Amino acid sequence: SAFGLDEALVPVKAAASSVHLSIAARVLSPVVGAAVTLSKIPVLDAETLRWQQDSSHRPRLAVARPRVLPVSDVADAAAAITGSVINELIVPLNETLCSGAALSPQVLWGNVISAANGAVTVMSQPRPECEQPGRALIAALMATDQLAGAAAHIDGTFRRRNCCLFYLVPGAGYCGDCVLVD
Repeated sequence: SAFGLDEALVPVKAAASSVHLSIAARVLSPVVGAAVTLSKIPVLDAETLRWQQDSSHRPRLAVARPRVLPVSDVADAAAAITGSVINELIVPLNETLCSGAALSPQVLWGNVISAANGAVTVMSQPRPECEQPGRALIAALMATDQLAGAAAHIDGTFRRRNCCLFYLVPGAGYCGDCVLVD
């Protein structure tokens, strides 16, 4: 493996959750970034997103001519993201991983909100002015039907309400937003 770890030591659920989190981050990051910085979102759905063949374990995605929707505020952005990326891409992916890898919906929805929150964290490092509107968008996403209860802000810190299972990988440890960390 790329990390010098025998793949047989990685539990299937942990690997499936990691791939899911990776895909969620790849489709949500540009959408969250565009909503915050441009007040627009590219509509990523089954018509516009393409999987690119690759010999690595990393998902490689491409986008073909997405429509762009203007968004007026964070509630509008959360609704647009839910209507496109979440309903059209994430829901079918979650259903596949629930049945194929026996992952719980709670783990998967936690991955989704963690990926969106991570996009805001990374975007805000070089652009601090994006943090407040980005966090407002995360709060609006956390209020949607699919993501309600998946995470919370505890003492000002974003925390998942479940675990991504990464700690099951030998030597991995815990994520920064893990529910298992004090």
